[in-house]
This record gives sequence, C-alpha cells and structure tokens, in this order.
Amino acid sequence: MLGMKLIYIEAGSGAIKPVPVAVIKSVRENISIPIAVGGGLRSIEEINETYSAGADMIILGNGCEQNPQLLIDACKIRDSFAH
Repeated sequence: MLGMKLIYIEAGSGAIKPVPVAVIKSVRENISIPIAVGGGLRSIEEINETYSAGADMIILGNGCEQNPQLLIDACKIRDSFAH
C-alpha cells in the first residue's frame, strides 16, 4: 500500500525448521524484488544458507531470545552478502 514491494516467506514464529533452501532458491529464480525470510532460523549455518539461497533479508526473533549472539553473527553474515 505504500509502494514498497517484497516477498516475505515465513516458516512461522518459533518454527521447528526454517523455510527450505529449495523454496527460497525457486522464488529467487522467478522474481526480481527483494525476498525476506523468517521463522525457525536459530543457527549461523541456517542464516548463511538462507542468504546463500537468495534471501535479501532475514527476520529473527525466538533464535535471538535464546541466543543474543545470533543477532551479531547474523549481521556479519548479512554484511558478507552485501553488494
């Protein structure tokens, strides 16, 4: 409604597993607008895989509540993918 465009793919708040990498890759291959991914991201490996699959941004919540260092690590990963 504000003219902003992006796709938000979510596994659900506190999801047991994050959105599958194959889903993110498939969406990335078919759209050119930014992709945000959230739900179930609890490790640096999952965050790295999510960005590698084509996410432009991630949404963190429960994972950071359980491990505050995850936010710092996620920012470093994000920065490594910045263009």
